[in-house]
Amino acid sequence: MFVRQGTGGYGTDHFYILSTKKLQQIIKKNYGAFLQRNNGKRPRNPKTTHIALRDTDLFAYKDKWSVLC
Repeated sequence: MFVRQGTGGYGTDHFYILSTKKLQQIIKKNYGAFLQRNNGKRPRNPKTTHIALRDTDLFAYKDKWSVLC
């Protein structure tokens, strides 16, 4: 489960339900695309492993509570 905290108070959080394997696939795809756009290395700090996910990356898994059953 991946949770994005909402900024509007109670009830504004977003829940994305997906397997660890699927999350790893999304991260690998995004990270590979990022490196491809930047000549194969991170432009600011080549040693970092930081990755950011956007809501659009996870949208297909929003509120997929059936995965837990």
